[in-house]
Amino acid sequence: MRHILLALAAALLFVMPAHGDGGRVQMHASAGPYMVTLFSTPDTLTTGPADLSIGVEDAATGEFITDAEVRLTLNQLDAAPANKIVAQTAHGSSARGILQAAQITFPRPGRWRITIDVNRKGRTGQCTTDLTVGTAHQQTYEIWATVSTPLLICLLFVIHERRKRQWKQERTIRSRAS
Repeated sequence: MRHILLALAAALLFVMPAHGDGGRVQMHASAGPYMVTLFSTPDTLTTGPADLSIGVEDAATGEFITDAEVRLTLNQLDAAPANKIVAQTAHGSSARGILQAAQITFPRPGRWRITIDVNRKGRTGQCTTDLTVGTAHQQTYEIWATVSTPLLICLLFVIHERRKRQWKQERTIRSRAS
């Protein structure tokens, strides 16, 4: 039992977090002559600041395009007075410099429609997707659920092992008594 706990503790101490260039993929779609990939950081969008990164590829060749103008228009779908956010991207801080990024602040939770317009040398493309923005409370719940699930499984394993040991001792005592 001690070996299992030591192995679990060592695994938790030496786990390195993985960091990608752009966060969670929210969309990969065709936009005219381009293929557009939308990433979001944080992974679960909540009210407040968010980083939206866009990768633009030539649909015919698959090569990344770094000199395109990319504009984001976000409209809240489920609000009476619709919120609208318009942002122009700039080259992000990705390792290879192939993504363009915009810092967005979501004022309210709900469903948001994002329209991405790409323009490069007179060739334009557009694509649209819907995003769900939650509250900070939802993000806290997801973090606790992610952390507590493995701990709960370990606790159930420990309880099961102790019960097995107790049952074995009780069976030994009963067999000696008869």
